Order: sequence, then C-alpha cells, then structure tokens
Amino acid sequence: MKIIHYIPSIDQSSGGVGAYLKLLAHSLGKITELHIITHHSENELKIENCTIHYIEHRLIHIFQAKRQFLNLIDDIKPDILHVNSCWEPLCSYTVFWAKSKNYPVVITPHGMLEPWVLAKNYWKKNCQLYCFTKNIH
Repeated sequence: MKIIHYIPSIDQSSGGVGAYLKLLAHSLGKITELHIITHHSENELKIENCTIHYIEHRLIHIFQAKRQFLNLIDDIKPDILHVNSCWEPLCSYTVFWAKSKNYPVVITPHGMLEPWVLAKNYWKKNCQLYCFTKNIH
C-alpha cells in the first residue's frame, strides 16, 4: 500500500502534528510505502521510514506548488492521501488537486475544529468548511 501524508510543516516548532507524524511514520513506514509532502523549514524533525518530498509553500507561487504536487502524486500513485491540518490554504488546495485526479483523501484536523479555534476568523473558516463538505464525497 502507498500512502502520502501532506503536512504544512515538519519543523520542530510545529508542535503536536509534526510529532504525531514522526511517531506514526516510525511504525507505519515499516509496513507501507510511506511518503510525506511538506515544505522546507529551518529545524525539520528527523522522520524515519518514509520518503520526504518538498513543494513550494508561498501562495504567490501557487501554480508551481500545484505542478509539483500533481507530479508527485502522479509518480507515486498513492492508494490514499492523508491531509494533516485544515486551515492552511495549501491544505485545501491539496485536497482539491488530489480529488481532481480521483485519489481518495482523508483529512485529519488535529483539534482544529475546537470551538475556540473556530471562533478565530469565524467567517473565513465557515466558508472553507462549506467548500470542504461540498467537494469531498
């Protein structure tokens, strides 16, 4: 089985999500072909048992990021794409890009649907949630 995880950052300062992925890869990477797509940072976590791929992260280079992402998923041909996080713009884009190629997608918000998180930038997040629910089958 081939699995791709998209995560906005694996920087040591990224907190729990990066640490979670490091622990997950330690075991999951032994029984699957595991790939992580992320963006370069200064203090990256050392993650074993996977292949790490980097794509552009600046929104002004969104077309470059799209091309890089689509090339990667077309080369890897994953059985599933797992998006970790939900409020970063590229999280939304990776979901839509993968769905446009008919790859199954799982989204794990990692606590980002807590009421106090949703209250911050409420309207922006409501619009994004609406788009997620209308485009994911």
